[in-house]
Order: sequence, then structure tokens, then C-alpha cells
Amino acid sequence: MVKNTKAIPLERKNFSHVGFHLDLRIQVMSADSIIELAKDLASLGFNTLVMEWEASFPFKRHATVCSPYAYREDEILKILATCRELQLDVIPLQQCFGHVEYILMHNRYAELRESQIDLSQICPSKADIAVPVFGEMFLELVEKHDSNFFHIGGDESRQLGVCPECRKTVQRDGKAKLYTEYLLRLIDVVTSLGKRPIVWADMLLRHPELVDRLPRHLILIDWNYGWEVDRFGDVAKLIDAGFEVWGASALRSAPDNHSKTHWARHFNNLRNFIPHAKSAGYKGMIQTSWSTSGEYGYLRENDRIVSKLAPIRRVYPITGFRILIEAFIEAIVSTSALDPEQFIRTYGARRFNLCEQDSQTLASLLLATSNYDFPDKILREANVLMKALNNLRPASNKDEFA
Repeated sequence: MVKNTKAIPLERKNFSHVGFHLDLRIQVMSADSIIELAKDLASLGFNTLVMEWEASFPFKRHATVCSPYAYREDEILKILATCRELQLDVIPLQQCFGHVEYILMHNRYAELRESQIDLSQICPSKADIAVPVFGEMFLELVEKHDSNFFHIGGDESRQLGVCPECRKTVQRDGKAKLYTEYLLRLIDVVTSLGKRPIVWADMLLRHPELVDRLPRHLILIDWNYGWEVDRFGDVAKLIDAGFEVWGASALRSAPDNHSKTHWARHFNNLRNFIPHAKSAGYKGMIQTSWSTSGEYGYLRENDRIVSKLAPIRRVYPITGFRILIEAFIEAIVSTSALDPEQFIRTYGARRFNLCEQDSQTLASLLLATSNYDFPDKILREANVLMKALNNLRPASNKDEFA
């Protein structure tokens, strides 16, 4: 049975920060829904919530980027006040390099684009223009959030050297300089606001040549969603160099989509990566929850104006993923690696009041992996699994099961 970690000493957790990441790029929850999620997270033992507000934050100086679903200021304050009462540290995440389509789609920011075709990335050669823009956005977020930390993203900045000016820099000095020098400007802004900066670690691991220039109060998050621990680079070198490193697993991520959730991949990710993070000396662990892969198609009015972003991949809403949230906590507090099958059986019996046989069936269904690539075969396989799933009769928490 999964225990409430409020009763477990902090040293058992291995990590000073046990966090949940909420991505509001595509799926915007109501303020009350976020509050209910926060209460559940706190009851399970989380002490950190990383909020990727994106266009749902009610920016004033840059209201252009706000979506029709942006929260009101009083809703933001209510969410943050509740989290404060729950002792959840809410860390704002503001992307300012890659994954900024929702900003660059607007004509107001068109000159900041690295590419006029793929609008995902800021041009680092335009730092003199971009940094003041993000400085204003950072300030508005800091004015609402009292966390000592501020996450500036920085992951998957794949277009380094696309524009002519950046291409010259890359040819002369390499991608590491282009990436690191722009990142340093943003780190300085965060530090000037009295916050400790956080970045995703993948780009610095891929281009580590100038990492020694970065300040040691920077926190690097090594995200691993089910691959080899050195996929991006050698994290041990960053730790040896004096950087604090956190880890991140995934609740929802590529290749998940509306058609299929890769449950076995996510359970095995918890089984394999969290013990590694403990043994490697990571100081925090975050469970990320992505509402999309971050790749878009564009409905354009002309070369500069985009009227709509169309996400290429959506995932199933977060409602049905509580089982993975509890599995994350179990992997954190356990002295041994998570046993996915045993965990699902126990969860099924406790949470849904399933009998032993049905709990075993639930485990078999969630851990099933597809052996097919063709849609017709996948559909036949899915129909078999769905028939077995529909035969299960939960006696409690029926909405979650549904």
C-alpha cells in the first residue's frame, strides 16, 4: 500500500524537492481543478509544483500572448495562496529560448524568430531585443510567485545556427557559445530578481564546451523519459563541476497521444530512472506532465502573422493518470526499485476495490506493449484490451477509473 509521505522523514525521500510539473500549453484546467490537484499532490507528499503557465498567465505588459483561456489575476492568487497553505513551493516556468510558438506566432514578436518557417525558437543573436521582453515577463511572474526558484526552460533549442547571423556564429565559435551566451543573459535577469535559476539540462549536456562559464547557483534538470541515462551527455561531469542536478521522469510524453498511452514505458521509467537519480546524487525529482509534444502546424494569414497553432500531438487529459502520480511517490520513498506489476495490483485493490483477479488483469492491461505498427492490427489489439478493461467493475473512485 502506498503510504502518505507526510509521515515519512525527509531523509527517506532522498530528494529535497519532490515536484510535479503541470503543462498548460494545450489543456487548460479550471482554477478549482488545479487547486484540487494541488491538495491531492500535497497529501501524497509532494512539496513542489512547477507551473508552466504559458499563454494561460494573465500578462499585462505582454497581453498579446494571452489565450482566451487565460486565468484572471484573482484566480492565480487563489491558486498560489492555496498552494502556500499546503506548503507546496510553486516554481514558475517561463520558456524563453525554444518552445515559444505561442509568443512568436504574433507579429509583435516576429523579429525575434530564428526561423520564419518553424516558429519554435528565439534567435539568440537578437538577445538585445529578446532579453528585455522576457525580463518583463519574468518580473510579472515573480511579482505573483514567492518561490526562491525560477525555471527558464531552455530545452530542445534545436534551431541553433538557422538564421544567417547565428550561422556565422556557429561556424566561427560553435553552437555551445551561441546557446550559452544567450542563456547567461537570462540567468542574469533571474538572479537580479533575487531568484535561483533552473534550466532543463539537455542542451548543455549536448554542448558542454562552455558550461564552466555558468554560475554554480544554476540548477540543471536531467529529464529522462525511458532511455539510457547518458542519452544527452555525462551528467556526472556536471555534478563534479559543482552544479546541483535534479531529475525528471514523465507522466505523459511522446510518443503518447489521444490514441494510446504508453503505460509500460512510464512505469518502467519510474522503476529504472529514480534509483539511478538517488545513487547519482540528484537533489530533486520532478514528474513532468506534458499536454503536447510541442510540435505545431500553423494557420497563417501571411509570412509574419499566424492566426492559429495546431498541435501535432495531444495526449489524454491528466484526470486518468493518478495511478502514475502515486507510483512516482512510491518509487521516491521505497528503498528498492518500483515493481510496476505489484504496484498496479495493490493500487487496483486499494483505490478501486477490485478483486485480486481483476487487479491482476488491470496490471496486465496497463503493462501490455504493442507488437504492431499497422493501424488495423493496432485497432484489433486495442479492441481486445478494451473488452477486458470494460469487464472490470471498480467499486470506488469510478470516475478516475473511467
